[in-house]
Amino acid sequence: MKKIKDFFATPKKAIITSVCLVAGAGVLAIGIPVAAGAVARGTGIGATGAEDVALKDAGTDFSQARVYHTNFDFEDGHYIYEVQFTANGTEYEYQIQSSNGKILGRSTEPMPGYVADTNQTAGTAQAQQPAAASAGQTSDQSADAATNAVTISTEDAKRIALDHAGLSEDSVKHLNAYLEYDDGIEQYEVQFYDGTTEYDYTIDAVNGTILEYGMESIFS
Repeated sequence: MKKIKDFFATPKKAIITSVCLVAGAGVLAIGIPVAAGAVARGTGIGATGAEDVALKDAGTDFSQARVYHTNFDFEDGHYIYEVQFTANGTEYEYQIQSSNGKILGRSTEPMPGYVADTNQTAGTAQAQQPAAASAGQTSDQSADAATNAVTISTEDAKRIALDHAGLSEDSVKHLNAYLEYDDGIEQYEVQFYDGTTEYDYTIDAVNGTILEYGMESIFS
């Protein structure tokens, strides 16, 4: 006891000790929520489970949607998964409670320049041809326009992405692709999962060139 009293005998030692105690309390205060978050993530529905809940509520599934963001977070007293995806010309954002899959929030927004599918694109091009001809468009101009039409299929886009990733269709999950129009380019967005890794590809729908690709751990 005397040693303890002696240690606090000078103001300098007392200040140092107080700072150490405060720092220790701060580390403990930070560590408790972090540990609780790890437990919540490990015992909850998981990222894929949250995506399933959101897609089901939106009336779609992994074959029709592109999930591009799933994030574990703490908000308003709940551990949640934020799930963002696009499907059928609409952008969706969901907040899913991690412990039980309860939907805490949702929002939707139309996708600008959305093209539903290849058949729709082809039908639109055919409908526009007579109007272009009546306006005096030459055969050469028609040929130039035709070169910008979609030339690869959804299955082609999937194969290109899988080949680039060095994976096979049988080895991945939730493989899906959809056509969209972005910055004057018709392109396929391709997404699939291999284990805990999410792959996203953007592929030119005219020539099959990979415009962009990325990989992300779904537990990050």
